[in-house]
Amino acid sequence: LHEAERTFSLREARLKQYLDSLPFGVLVLNELSDPLFQNQPLTRLLGRSVQKDETVEQWLAAACPNDQHRDHVAMLWREDVWRRQPTRPFPLAPADGLLKDLEFQPASLPGGGLLVSIQDATEKVRHEEQLRATEAKFRALLQESPLPIVLMDKAGSVFEVNHLAEELFGHPKNELRRHPLDRWFDEESAAARVEAVRDLQLRSQRSTMIDVHVLREDYDPIPVHLHLA
Repeated sequence: LHEAERTFSLREARLKQYLDSLPFGVLVLNELSDPLFQNQPLTRLLGRSVQKDETVEQWLAAACPNDQHRDHVAMLWREDVWRRQPTRPFPLAPADGLLKDLEFQPASLPGGGLLVSIQDATEKVRHEEQLRATEAKFRALLQESPLPIVLMDKAGSVFEVNHLAEELFGHPKNELRRHPLDRWFDEESAAARVEAVRDLQLRSQRSTMIDVHVLREDYDPIPVHLHLA
């Protein structure tokens, strides 16, 4: 019995050492949402551990700058992490007072309870926000351009157009996406576009312009300047 207890203690110590060496916080809760275990990285994330007889909501509330923020975080914890269990970022202010985005990733435990992995996702969230902002600016520039614009892949197939391009070709975006751009040119213009793209690549140039004719069922071929970049 003494040997079994010693083996169990060593195994438990090794497990705790392993959990404390992880690069993210670990919080284990029972089926009543009471904390059972927390590792050292969890303490570093918010500057304090979950205290004895303290609920997770109270622990999170201490990192909220105001009541409105506190109510929002409590709702995220109850409705998302504890009930539905998706991965969710929390905006929280640790001991240094700087607002950070901590990502909570929950996983159900056999027999009830929850294991929550927590890591600092501030840079990741900021990059995602910057990406969304850049995408929004790009789409605004695309749609508000005074010229028809068509974006193509390397095979020459259309994947995005603005509303002026839809008017020029006489087809909505979803129809234009089904075909390569050359579908809307006459044979000579299509060949000229392919040759111009090949010449751009060979010369390592950024752009060029050629004259082509756009085909529409309700019009004669429309002469346009095609600027390739």
